[in-house]
Amino acid sequence: MSKTRTSSGFVQIPEGKLFWVLDEPLPRSEASRPLLLFIHAGVTDCTLWDDQASYFTARGWTVLRYDLFGWGRSTPNESFLSQPRESRPKVKPLEHPFQILEAVRNEMSGAGIVGDTKVVVIGISFGGMLAIDFTLANPHVVVGLVAVAAGLSGDDSTNTEDEDKLFERCGKLEAARDVEGLALLNVRIWGDGPLMEEGRLAADIRRKMLTWTKDIAVRECYLTGGNSIACESLKPPAAGRLGEINVPVAVAIGTLDETATVAGMRRLCRNVSGAVAKEFCTAHMVNLEAADEFNSWLEAWLAR
Repeated sequence: MSKTRTSSGFVQIPEGKLFWVLDEPLPRSEASRPLLLFIHAGVTDCTLWDDQASYFTARGWTVLRYDLFGWGRSTPNESFLSQPRESRPKVKPLEHPFQILEAVRNEMSGAGIVGDTKVVVIGISFGGMLAIDFTLANPHVVVGLVAVAAGLSGDDSTNTEDEDKLFERCGKLEAARDVEGLALLNVRIWGDGPLMEEGRLAADIRRKMLTWTKDIAVRECYLTGGNSIACESLKPPAAGRLGEINVPVAVAIGTLDETATVAGMRRLCRNVSGAVAKEFCTAHMVNLEAADEFNSWLEAWLAR
C-alpha cells in the first residue's frame, strides 16, 4: 500500500490567515503531473475533500486543499473584525491560491511544487464558482477545471417559488441570530435538496454536514466569517466569458440540486467547447453522497 505525507500550515494575509493542507504520495508523483487543487463549498470547510485526498494520493496525485477565508481555520484577525462590516475592505479570494502555493513552495522544500506548477482546479458550489473564475483569470496556471454543482458568477438562472421561500427563511434566521435553525435549514437545502423530502439525506452525511453548518452559522450570524465577509468578484463575471475557457472541463451535476445551480451547470456545458458532464442522483453535495461514483468518474476524466 502506498504511503502519503500530509503537511499543513498557515499563510498570513492583511485580513488574517489562510489554512492549507498538502497531501502527497510517497514516493512522490511524477513531475509532469499537475497538482490537484480542491476548493470547498460555502457550507463546509476543506475537510469536505478528505475522501478525495485519500483516494487520489493513493493513486499518485499530489492534492492541495485550503479553507476559504472566513471558513474553517482561515480566520480574520481582530483588526479586520473590529471594523464595521460596511467599512471592511473586500478580500481577494482569487489571489489566495497563489499565496498558498507560494507558501507551500517556501515551506516544503523538495515537495515537488515548483514555480511553474500547473493545477487542475476542482471546486464545488461557492468553491466551484471560485474555481471557474480562477481559471478565467489564470489561464497560464490552470490546465483543467472540474465544476461540481458550482455557482456561476453573473448567471441569471432562477429558482422556483418554493426554493426562493427557503432562502428567504435563511435570511430571516440569520437576522434573528438563530444559529441552530439556520444550520438545520442549510442541511435541508444543500443536503436533502430544496425540492426533496426533508430527511432524505443519509444520517451519517447529515451529521457531518450539521457540524459544518453550525460552525458557519455562528460566523454568519455574528459577522465573523462565512458569507458575511465581502469578497471581490471577477470582472467581467464568468457567465459572459465561458467561451474564453480553453482547458479541458468536466462538470458534475446533482439532479436533486437547486434549480438555478443545475441550470448554471448546463449553461457551462453548452458554452465551453469539449466540456463533459456527468449527472449524479444526488443533491448539492455530490462528492459526499456518491463518493465512490464521483471518485471513479473524476479519476477516469483525469486519466484522459
